[in-house]
Parts: sequence; structure tokens; C-alpha cells
Amino acid sequence: MSFVDVGPQEGAVHQPLFKYMRMEHAARLLSEGIVRIGTLYAYRDIEELGRVVGDDTEGTKSASMFVPDLTMAQQEHIPEFVRDRISLLENTTIRMVNSKFVIAEQSPNYYVYSVAEEYDPEQMSAFGYNTCVKIGDPAGFFASLCRCFRHHARSGALHRCVYMPRDVPHTAQHGIHPALIKDPSYARQKEWRFVWEPTGTNIRPVVLRWRKLSRHCSLVV
Repeated sequence: MSFVDVGPQEGAVHQPLFKYMRMEHAARLLSEGIVRIGTLYAYRDIEELGRVVGDDTEGTKSASMFVPDLTMAQQEHIPEFVRDRISLLENTTIRMVNSKFVIAEQSPNYYVYSVAEEYDPEQMSAFGYNTCVKIGDPAGFFASLCRCFRHHARSGALHRCVYMPRDVPHTAQHGIHPALIKDPSYARQKEWRFVWEPTGTNIRPVVLRWRKLSRHCSLVV
């Protein structure tokens, strides 16, 4: 699944969004328009980020099917869920007991800028930050950000994260992009992500300076 297939969720562009930061980084954003765009895969570095921010399963999802007892002697005996992924050899019979079929999906790496739907001082502290910047005009902020980021990415859109298990039963498969799924234990973060598709393959965090960004922001604390 590509973000080309995932339409942007525009609802949040009409309400303020919030960015938790360190004081020195907030000062540079407000005075010089300096921001850091991270990557989806960077969130997997739990040694660097800790368990509050980091998640080593970022960008993944799966659907699974439990099989208590199954005998397969012909192709049509294979569950439809995985039929196109398994081929039986001629004159072969396979029996499976208490087994599990899993189809996993991994998102490509994307550029990501994360913000919160509301200001939560406890979450800010849990992240290890001491400052919050209010993005009063998200539409203007991200439009400006996209203009100065255009040499690194082809397209981008703002999406709300969905807090749900990454592995679901095969009967409950869904079209939610794995880059937008977060475990329910993170639900209080109320995260939105602006996600860009990169123009290259070897992507890494980028620091940008675009003074016009500061006109859309103010200091909360």
C-alpha cells in the first residue's frame, strides 16, 4: 500500500496542532523557522528514543488466521486467505494442527513530522521535552514546509494516527496504512503525522530553515 492510495485527512488543518520540543529547538523554530523532519524507520530505534517515543514495530501490520486442525491434499483445501501464497506439490498431503497463518506488511520508509492534537503537559514531560509550540495555522504551516521540502519528497499529506493492534484476525483486515498504526498503549499521545514520499531511497532526517514557518507558530509554554 502506498500513500498515493491513502487520501489526506484534512480535518485537523482547521484546528491548532502542537509540537513538543526542547526549549532551544523551539526558540530556533520561532526565530528562524528551523525544523527537523524525521523518518518513519527512525522511530524503531528504542535505544535512542526510549519506549515512550520509540516503537520497534513502527510501520508494520499483519493479519493472521488460527488453524486448529487442517488437512491439505489439493490446492482448494488451502484457506483462501493464503491460497495465492502456498502451492502444494503433486501427490502431497499436509496436516497442520494448532498452527497460525500470518500475512505481514511493512511500510516503506517515509519522511515524517509528528504533532499532537492537543497540548498535554504530562505527555510532553514523558517525551523528555520542556516546551510546546502551538501551530495555529496547520494548513499554512505545512504548505510552507512542503515548499521548502520539495527537493526531498514528491508529495505529502496530514493523517491522524490510528491506535489499534498491529496484528488483527484475517476476518478483520482493514485498509489502514501501516505507517499510521500505533499500539493502543500510545493512544494518549493523540498523534497526527504529516507524511511525505521521498524522492530517493536512502533517506535520513533533514534539518530545514524556512523563516516563513515561524509566522504560523507561537509558544505555549
